[in-house]
Amino acid sequence: EPTVEKPYIEGLLDPCTNSKIASNIPAEKLYDKNDNGLKLSNSWTGYYVILNPEYKAQVQWRFVNRAIDEVENDRVPAVLLICRNSTDTAYFQRLTPYPRVLLRRHTSQCKDYDKSPIGFGIVVFCVAKGDCLDLYDRFVRFFGPWGEPNIVIDA
Repeated sequence: EPTVEKPYIEGLLDPCTNSKIASNIPAEKLYDKNDNGLKLSNSWTGYYVILNPEYKAQVQWRFVNRAIDEVENDRVPAVLLICRNSTDTAYFQRLTPYPRVLLRRHTSQCKDYDKSPIGFGIVVFCVAKGDCLDLYDRFVRFFGPWGEPNIVIDA
């Protein structure tokens, strides 16, 4: 947890922060629009990632691809991804192997938007690889009360 002495969470990256000065996520490493967290020169390696990109389809698609690539190539241990619940999009289809919680209406409120609810469904994914049952369990216990959990079960 952040403290006065260390006002960030060590080992956490927010590659699309709203602000480096007054960030919504107290991450150790922050990239804003000017930095462009999608640039490969902006490393994500070794960090746990909280990812809440803009809700524009092309922006989400690019961040989702980067997040999955980083996890699948063992550069990051896990990504917590918040995105539109757009099941018809290619980026959503690429995320279907990962556990998710479809958030109920009125459970998510974006402070940078004037209206609430924001007019579309929100889903939270836990993108991780390998033996991560403990991580998935914590994910579902934390987000499950706010929506409908979906866990992929391999035969």
